[in-house]
Amino acid sequence: MDDITLRVVEAFPEPEISALRREVFADFEQSALLAEVLASESAVRAKDLPPPQSPFRVGAFRGDVLIGWTYGYREGAQQF
Repeated sequence: MDDITLRVVEAFPEPEISALRREVFADFEQSALLAEVLASESAVRAKDLPPPQSPFRVGAFRGDVLIGWTYGYREGAQQF
């Protein structure tokens, strides 16, 4: 694991990010109920929160090869 580094990046490199997404989400199935719940929560929250800032992206790299990732948004002053 010593050869893995974490880096904040402006954008994830292609084609690595697309390949990782396909692998990680290969068994993803759409859920109409989940989409409905998320849409209703988003509508309520949008009134109370400022718009999200640019995403904060962190990539896990082995050398120069992207092997993992995460990202998120800051909401308000103290929520990520």
